Amino acid sequence: MEIIRHTTGKATGRISVLKTIETMSPGEIWVADPEDVTISTVQVTCSEYGKLHGRQFTVSLVENDGKVTITRKS
Repeated sequence: MEIIRHTTGKATGRISVLKTIETMSPGEIWVADPEDVTISTVQVTCSEYGKLHGRQFTVSLVENDGKVTITRKS
C-alpha cells in the first residue's frame, strides 16, 4: 500500500483516499489519522469503489484515539 497525496487543486498535499485504496492488497490494513481523512469520506469512497471494482473494504473508527481503520477484504 502506498499513501497517495493530491498534487493539484484545492486539496494539494492532502491524502487522496481513492488513489490510496486503489493501491491496497487483500488483507492489508490502513490506519489513518482523523486529521488526514474523515470517516464519512472513507466510507463513501470505499463503498463506491468497491461496487465498481468488486472489492470489499471494512471501515471503522477506533473510539479511544479517533483513528480510522480501513481493511481490504477482497
